[in-house]
Amino acid sequence: MSQALGSHLAELHLTDPRTLAARDVLLGGGSLGQEDGVRLFDAPMLELGRLANAFAADRHGDRVYFTVNRQLNPTNVCVLACKFCDYAKKPGAPGSYTMTLDQMRAHVDPDIHEIHIVGGLHNKWRFDDYLEIVRTVKAVRPGLKVKAYTAVEIDFFCRLTRKPAEWVLEELRQAGLDALPGGGAEVFSERVRRELFHQKIGATRWLEIHEIAHRMGIPSNSTLLYGHIETRAERVQHMILLRELEARAPGFFAFIPLAFQPGTTGIVRRQASAIEDLKTIAVSRLVFDNVPHIKSYWIMLGQDTASVAINFGASDLDGSIVTVSFYQNGALIGSSNTAPYTVVWNNVPNGLFALTAKATDNSGATTTSVPVMVMIRKSPNSVGTAKGLANSIIGDFIDYLLARHQSRILAIHIMRRQASSSA
Repeated sequence: MSQALGSHLAELHLTDPRTLAARDVLLGGGSLGQEDGVRLFDAPMLELGRLANAFAADRHGDRVYFTVNRQLNPTNVCVLACKFCDYAKKPGAPGSYTMTLDQMRAHVDPDIHEIHIVGGLHNKWRFDDYLEIVRTVKAVRPGLKVKAYTAVEIDFFCRLTRKPAEWVLEELRQAGLDALPGGGAEVFSERVRRELFHQKIGATRWLEIHEIAHRMGIPSNSTLLYGHIETRAERVQHMILLRELEARAPGFFAFIPLAFQPGTTGIVRRQASAIEDLKTIAVSRLVFDNVPHIKSYWIMLGQDTASVAINFGASDLDGSIVTVSFYQNGALIGSSNTAPYTVVWNNVPNGLFALTAKATDNSGATTTSVPVMVMIRKSPNSVGTAKGLANSIIGDFIDYLLARHQSRILAIHIMRRQASSSA
């Protein structure tokens, strides 16, 4: 039998002065300051993890939470140009896409409990177009929870309509919105904002929109993007600002530390280490002490790190998102939500393309990448088939994915290499 809730932190044996000091503050009902949080990053890793785990256990025992959900990204067309973003495309650029309402309906899988809707700030869409996406999803599954549109998107809608956030949020709620996601916060540092995403809203506006939502009874998540040019002090300050908002206007479901994915941005050479991931999750749990859950976002952390993070203060694994994707450094050229071998193409010629297959599944939360040669042949109704060629190992890999995960595959995305003048 597990220990009674409330006893884990008090009974924990610690030796490091940094963890001992933090434990004393928390047991006394206080909150950690910025210097406390920064010092914890240098505490012995396993002792830091034990402290954060005990704090989480005093809230949730040995329970870990998740949801059965699906992501819907209606478009990657975006009027912004953030240096760290490897997803957004300018209008008309190679690889830009905009889904039809029928394609969006196809994302409403009968087994999911929640759909998470975020995308680009489309240059031609009006606020009514974004409202219609929520209405469309709700029409398919009225009971489905809709978590849609980051504070960046809400601010964009305010500028489109010249209306305050309260009006925009109420219109969305009437259309079927249940909650806001936590994206767009990045890191609450004006220095970083000027350097990496100067066109995007900063801390003041993000916090304002989420506070308005909470006071209206619309809950939300919160996030931190780390592992780029931010400092540990800036990470901790970010957590403290969120903690202060939660104290003023409660409403956060969870805090999600998101490891920056370098992609082709050139900002950093590699993703943050697993050690840095675990330290960030542990410090998040101890500093952001009034948020219900810290998420171990397995989609970015990977299965191994995410599972270890459950012992470093995380009590939520996000969702059972299921996707099979083919990537190669470039543009979306097709998607399917109907059959594992079937892809609806977006103006793609017949031919042989060099791709990389990347599969993520909810049975083991695994991610695998291998090179693939894919032959695209389109039929008159614009439905084509993708088949592994050129290497029997690659063909076996694709067959394995489809055989093992056919009942859980919700989509196939095909991406083709873009021409580049540099290596």
